[in-house]
Amino acid sequence: MAKPAQQLSWLDTLDYIPGAVSIVCTAVGALFTGLRRTGKDSPSYYLHVAYAVMRKSTARFSPRQLQYVLPTSDQVYARYARVAKVKTQAVQLPSGASGYWIGDSNAKSVVVWFHGGGFTMPLIPAFFQFWETLLAALRHRGKDVAIFAPGYSLAPAATYPTQLVQAADALRYVVAQRDGDASSIVMVGDSAGANLAMGVLLHLTHPHPAIAPLPLAKPLAGVTLIGGPGVTNEKNWPAGVVQYSGGDIIDPGLFKDWMDVYFGAAKPDYYTDPMDAPQSWFEDLATQRILLLAGSNELLLPLIELYAEKLKRSVPNLEYFVGEGEPHIAPFDDGSSEFEISMASWGNSKAFSQRNGYIGGGYLTLAISESRPHTAPKYAAEAMLSSAKWCNRH
Repeated sequence: MAKPAQQLSWLDTLDYIPGAVSIVCTAVGALFTGLRRTGKDSPSYYLHVAYAVMRKSTARFSPRQLQYVLPTSDQVYARYARVAKVKTQAVQLPSGASGYWIGDSNAKSVVVWFHGGGFTMPLIPAFFQFWETLLAALRHRGKDVAIFAPGYSLAPAATYPTQLVQAADALRYVVAQRDGDASSIVMVGDSAGANLAMGVLLHLTHPHPAIAPLPLAKPLAGVTLIGGPGVTNEKNWPAGVVQYSGGDIIDPGLFKDWMDVYFGAAKPDYYTDPMDAPQSWFEDLATQRILLLAGSNELLLPLIELYAEKLKRSVPNLEYFVGEGEPHIAPFDDGSSEFEISMASWGNSKAFSQRNGYIGGGYLTLAISESRPHTAPKYAAEAMLSSAKWCNRH
């Protein structure tokens, strides 16, 4: 995806200076507040400071300011390929987005992954590091899987429904590459990407008026939603529930600000806010199962809980898991640990939960190899233990 045209004024450029100062002040303040953390805060002192800096950075600077200093998805992918010493496999989708293959595009199974970032942030190196670890784990287990990650156009240069059109085109492209067989495809989205994944899933059975229909002969192997609240506003926020972001990476005002930028002149609909869609829309979805993941410290957890309840009413193969002490999209936030997502099985095996562990859907297992246990996401560490037991049985 080409770098969006930047129109920073001289005031926006100068604003980097006071902005940087405010971030430093936030970090210094977090050094002190981190000494008295509660159960609602980050589990480690390091993460308490890091998350405070992340909240301040994304809230203090505008999307254009952030995009100006960040490399584009194309640049990040090129650097990943250069460092990993692999051949780039980028494709241009008809709707203008780029798509990036990680692994062999002719693999037996494919994960179509829509990245997060409030529809305003490009792919970052952490995604490719994460996916490379995933593929290494799968190869170790004898699984033949590749990842296709679309780099969709970013707001505010592109607004809704551009990103959903491009997400649907990404799935359309992968399905076509597999001769129309979607049964070996898992669709995954984190944060804003989870919104796109559900929007595409609904489009499969209830075509969006701005997107060409995409009928599937067989349902997807699965859909995984990580940190997706199912809405783009807080109108469904439970009465009496107080917002607290001290243990998360999202600032309370950021959700609304980024969604306003995402929509522009457009309005929310059932594809952007599936919580508002009729219950009948969730019947006979074109997927074998859905896995919904969240963290107990997520600012938006009350909305995710409502989303899970709505899905449970119509999706018999829904699995919902909340990681204790975890923030929004925890695996991508903690740079101090080595993460691993492993696809345990693409067959008909049943998922199961254990008191201290989780195996997701027989198709997606979150796991982690801890290099620093005190900073590692607990649910991922627990999943590693369960994953080993599960793999030994199959």
